Order: sequence, then C-alpha cells, then structure tokens
Amino acid sequence: MNYFYLIIITKEQIKISSNLDLLYINDNFTLLDDHHILYNNETYEFEYLIYSNLIDVVYNKEYMILKEDNIPITNFYYQTSIDNIYYITEDNLINKINEIIENE
Repeated sequence: MNYFYLIIITKEQIKISSNLDLLYINDNFTLLDDHHILYNNETYEFEYLIYSNLIDVVYNKEYMILKEDNIPITNFYYQTSIDNIYYITEDNLINKINEIIENE
C-alpha cells in the first residue's frame, strides 16, 4: 500500500508549492473509507484528500459522505461529512487548495 499525506484528485493539471507528501491523480477513483482510496487497482492511504467536481467517485458505502442532489455537502472550508476529505468545484481551484492546506 502507498501512503501520501495529501492526495489531490482533479481533471485540471495543477501544481501546488508545498513541502507536503503529495500525490496528484487526474482520473476517477473509489473511496474505500476515510483514509483509503482505490485507484488503478492500487490502494492508497492518505491523511487528507481533496477532490473536485469533475471527478466521478465510486463510494465503497453508499452513505459514506452526506450528499444533496448527489453533490457532497461541505462546510465553509470545503470539508465533507468526513473531516479529512474535501470536495471543491473547479472555479479558483488552486486558491481553494492552498486555502485548505494553509488551514490544516
């Protein structure tokens, strides 16, 4: 199993300046639980996960993350109902990611 402090999953090609142990993924994934994803038949462990609205997510358990109209419900800081998983829209993507990183 592979471990990363932060996994960012988005269709956009981005680069974040950070000393964090990061993994960028630009394709769909399966959320296994609050600290693991399945991507390309590999399991990845993470402390924090940020994913965008252009990514299709398969949830291991149907009600893992609270949703309304099939969109994850987030707070002001983009946190989902699982506090180490963030859901963001593609507008101002880099600013939102930097904001999340700074607040952690």
